[in-house]
Amino acid sequence: MVRESPLGEFFNIKKIIYDRSVRIDKQSNYLTDHDKNDIFTDSIGRSFSVEKTKGVYRIICLGSSTTEGHGAGMESYPVRLEEFLKNKIQNLEVINAGLRGVQFYSLYIYFRDILSKLSPDLLIVYFGYNDDSFQVYRYFQRVQELKHRCSFIDNIEDLEYALNFRFCSPRLLKAYRWLFSSRLFVALKLSLNNIMAGCDCEDLDEKQNRQFKEKNVGILVDYCLSLSIPVVLIPEIIMYDSGEYAGYFKNLEDEEKGIYYYCPERAGLIGYLTDSVHFTDDGYNHLACQIGSFILEKNIVFSSRTILGLSLIHISEPTRPY
Repeated sequence: MVRESPLGEFFNIKKIIYDRSVRIDKQSNYLTDHDKNDIFTDSIGRSFSVEKTKGVYRIICLGSSTTEGHGAGMESYPVRLEEFLKNKIQNLEVINAGLRGVQFYSLYIYFRDILSKLSPDLLIVYFGYNDDSFQVYRYFQRVQELKHRCSFIDNIEDLEYALNFRFCSPRLLKAYRWLFSSRLFVALKLSLNNIMAGCDCEDLDEKQNRQFKEKNVGILVDYCLSLSIPVVLIPEIIMYDSGEYAGYFKNLEDEEKGIYYYCPERAGLIGYLTDSVHFTDDGYNHLACQIGSFILEKNIVFSSRTILGLSLIHISEPTRPY
């Protein structure tokens, strides 16, 4: 198993998740107060009211760069899905929650801490290529601990400084920030990052790693069901044949509980790939049409408007390696 830095893994998402999340905790801003005048901006820059308008059916598409629409800009599959479904469903919003390069546990944190506050009616998860690791989980656990202990931390840079030395004194943090702004200590900073890359990195064997990844999928699904939010689980195209996530998603399928598994037709998408996972504009459109047809075929939108009392699958967050 490749040893990864607890900090470097989150270059693309740390400001999206924890810089915003710390601000939420400190200022009780729009995602906690649900001020109807406040706006949430999705991954491609579209704005949505945090307070969902009455009668609107809101779908969140969660995933990595393919969901974000790598190479397509505004032509991502969530945008095309909204266009496709609006032919059948009025008052519909589809939010693009794709985060480029992230692993699955990061997506769970993003949904739990931020996206769930948007009151979605349906979650679509399209994932499989980026995998997951126990180091991701440990990083977020350490961040959560620091956030609760250090109320004065209000930005991601200070959060990382505190993680490096594991202190929570405002004076020491200020001194540390000043010290590492000096060019003289650039080399020392790089050395420290290399040292810290090995901290709290407990390697799991192959079996334990599979169990960890499968359990993380269950954690997200369980959290959605606790909020009566149906989930559609879709493996990325590279996972169709033998990928782990196709198996994890399939094992959780239970339509009576609101857990749907869907595997798009590979033959209808393979010709539109630009690499192993990303599509051309037409490819994203075909993917959206397939997903939209599945949603309509299963009558998910109409049945989930009144669905009540969804049963949990009782998956709790891991506290240690398996």
